[in-house]
Amino acid sequence: MGITEHFITEEAKFNVLTEVCSFINSSMPHEQQLQAIVEAANKLIGVKDSSLILIDEPAKLLYFHVATGEKSQEIRKLTLEPGEGIAGWVIEHGTPLAVPDTSQDPRFSPRIGEILHFETKSILCVPIRSGSKIIGAFEVLNRLDGRRFDEKDLPLLTAFVALIRMVLENSQH
Repeated sequence: MGITEHFITEEAKFNVLTEVCSFINSSMPHEQQLQAIVEAANKLIGVKDSSLILIDEPAKLLYFHVATGEKSQEIRKLTLEPGEGIAGWVIEHGTPLAVPDTSQDPRFSPRIGEILHFETKSILCVPIRSGSKIIGAFEVLNRLDGRRFDEKDLPLLTAFVALIRMVLENSQH
C-alpha cells in the first residue's frame, strides 16, 4: 500500500469527527456508537487493530469491551491484570503513551500477542477518564503503512477518547 492511500486530509478528519459527533446524543444504541467511534478512529489513524479496554471493578481485571481487527473475537475472551502491558500501565498511571517499538519498551507485555499469534510492533494508547476516575483506555496497534506511532499521534486519539467517554457516561444514565 502506498503512502497516498493512508494520507487523510485535515478536512476529511474534520468530516469524520463531525459525523461521529452527530450520533453521540442520537437514539443509536451505546454499543453501536462505541463501535462506530472505534472504527472511525481506525480509519483516520490508519490501523485495523484496536481495543477499547475497560476496568471490571468487581473482578479487578481489565477487559476488552470493543475490539477490531482479525483477532477481535478471540481477544474479547481475554483479560489483563491491572498494570499489565501498555494499556495496563496507561490505566494505572493515567498517562497517554506512544510506543514506537514495543520490543524496546519494558512496559509491553507479549502475553496476549502470544496467545493470539499476533505481533504488535507499535502502540498508541490513551486513558479514558470519567470525572477524576480512570475507567479504561483506548489503544490502536500497528499502522497499515508500517510507520511507527509517536507523540504527534496522541492528540487525534485523545479526541476519539473524549467521544468514547461521552458515550460511556451517557450509557450510565
